[in-house]
Amino acid sequence: MENILHSPINITYIILVVIALIALILTYRGYKKKCTDCEKWGAMRERSRRIGATGEKSNYSGDTSLDVIYEVHRKCKHCGYEDDVIRKKGEWF
Repeated sequence: MENILHSPINITYIILVVIALIALILTYRGYKKKCTDCEKWGAMRERSRRIGATGEKSNYSGDTSLDVIYEVHRKCKHCGYEDDVIRKKGEWF
């Protein structure tokens, strides 16, 4: 009985899926850093980050905790546009 993974067609499909996933991740990362002024992808660079906390949230056990947020100041490397974005902890990709 022939092993399914050793078939040349299946190996080709696996390689194509891996390449497609890498391309999708790189596209998402570039779009996430898109400048809203000049609309170039991957242009926004983080200049500073300020940490803060927002309202309490409770989990199923009844404990309460604070959400940690970051206010990120960014600047476009092409046109110099600056903005501030707010992100929750763990939202970085």
